[in-house]
Order: sequence, then C-alpha cells, then structure tokens
Amino acid sequence: MMTSRFLRAGRGCTLLGISAALIAGVSKRPSDEAPLGKVRFMTFNIRHDAANKPEDVPGWSLRAPLVLKTIRDEQVDVVGLQETFIWQAIWLRKQLGESKWADFGKERGGNQPESVSILYRQDRYDRIDGGHFWLSNVPDMMGTAWEGMSPPRMVTWVRLQREDTKASFYVYNTHFPSGSDENAPYFRFRGAELLAQRIAARSHPGDTFVILGDLNTTRGQPPVRYLRGLSDCSEPGLLGSMICGRYLENPPPFTTLDAFAVAHPGDNSGTHCSNRSSGDGSRIDFVLVWKPVPNAVYPKIDATGTRIVPPYSNAGCASDHRALVAEIEFP
Repeated sequence: MMTSRFLRAGRGCTLLGISAALIAGVSKRPSDEAPLGKVRFMTFNIRHDAANKPEDVPGWSLRAPLVLKTIRDEQVDVVGLQETFIWQAIWLRKQLGESKWADFGKERGGNQPESVSILYRQDRYDRIDGGHFWLSNVPDMMGTAWEGMSPPRMVTWVRLQREDTKASFYVYNTHFPSGSDENAPYFRFRGAELLAQRIAARSHPGDTFVILGDLNTTRGQPPVRYLRGLSDCSEPGLLGSMICGRYLENPPPFTTLDAFAVAHPGDNSGTHCSNRSSGDGSRIDFVLVWKPVPNAVYPKIDATGTRIVPPYSNAGCASDHRALVAEIEFP
C-alpha cells in the first residue's frame, strides 16, 4: 500500500522555478542563427544478454547482427538504447564505424550493469555537454532509487551541436520502471515528473529537446500524458488521487509531440516483438519532441521517415522490442 511518504518525497522543484524555466524555454532561436534542419532519431530497447528467451528472442550473439543492421538500414543520426550493457554499446559503435559514431553512457549501478546509452553521429554532431541522473530523491547519486523501487532507473542526456551550422539540441534517453505491482505506475509518473523538471532546468532553455525511451506504458497513461503536457487528474482510485496531487503541485512545464502519433494518427501498432507470435502488443516506446509554440509549423514530423521497424522476414526479431524511428525537421 502506498504511504504518505511517497507524496512528500522528491518535491524540491517549486512552481516558481518551473515557471521561470518555462518562460525562458519558450524563447525563439535567434533569427540570424543557422537552422538545425532534419534529424533522424531512433529509440531501441536492444535487450541485454544476461539471459536468453528462446521462446521470444535468442541470445545476443544471434541477435547482434540484426540490431546492427536495424541501425544501419534506418540511417539515423541519434539512437537511444535501453537495457544495454556498456560493452554492447561499445561493440555497436565500433561496428558502425568509430570515425563516424560515438557512444555516451554509464552503468545504472546497484549491481545492475545496464545503461541507457546514446549513440550519435560524431561526424555530424559534436557533444558539447552531457550527463546522467537517477530516478530517486538524490538524482545525482549513482545507483539510487526511490524507496520500494528496484532496480535503479536512470536518464542519460547529451547536448549535441551540428558541426556545420553550430545549431544545438538536447537528447534525453530513459527506461522507466516495469512491472504491474501497485507501486510501478506511480514510480513511472514520478520518473516523468523528475525528467520534466530536469529538462525545464536545462542550462540552454532555448535549445530544442527530444525524449527517447522505453517508458513501459502507453501514450494515454499518466506518465506519457504528463510528458506531453496534458492533465493527469482523470486516473481513478488512490493512485489517481496521488498523481493528481503531484500534478496540481508541479504541472507539466512544457508540451511535446508524440512523433509516431503525429505521423500516423489512428495507428495503434505496438513495439513488442516475439519470434513465437506475430502480435506486436502495445506501443510503449516513444520519441517525444518539444513543441514550444502551439500551432507553429515546426517541428515537422516526416510521416515517411517515421515508423516502427518490423522484424526481418527471414531472420526474426532483433530484440523483444521493435525500434521506433522518427525524422524531425527543426527551424
């Protein structure tokens, strides 16, 4: 059963601080600054190699070429990896070409070697900042988690700068808690809240940002609704009242677009993949992009370049998740 300490914990960010960050964040990029242009993003839970699930997907040694092929074939610029051992990210970077690609990540700690590493095209973008934080009351302490949440969960972020135009943007990559016990949905909402607070407080609030992640919930549930800038006071029961209380204290500081939903309205395709069935489950993987000005032309989501990558017909699933790709044009 939830206790009142959950309601009290982690409320260091005041409405005043968020409002100030929001006001600053709405500022437009200077008109004389060169554009960022089109960027292709991918979010991809590649599954670690701690154990095989032969009924769904085989071990890494058999899947690694498929993961590599997925990233290469989609010709992306930035990849948010989830459930990834550091050595897997390094292997992918080496196979993709060390002169072209770079990786940035850190183990989540707590005897958990997984990461949410980010791969990016270093021949196109320079990493000018980056870091990590954990979903906890002490987010900057490695391996920490809220009481009752296990294992630790984290966010890895980078600020990238386009080499030719010097336009810059942020990328945040995460993997929210899984499970269906009574605490998991609440922890996912807390994760969305902390992520939003950190984004709102970024050091360059005029830079656009993109959230990549396996959020372990669907777009209609409170965590994703919060990150999209929508109200979260419609959830029933005790969980709903707790989430509503947090929402009223810390309303969403920004609005984002769900890239796949914008590109393909009404498409209910999922991102699960299994070699034993053709079902794709629900879509729990997301590319969310900041929408600073309502009804503005930008950012533009390219429908042709935005898709859920299907399994290879002759080889099966690269992971138990399907990669999601979004092509986004910025001013």
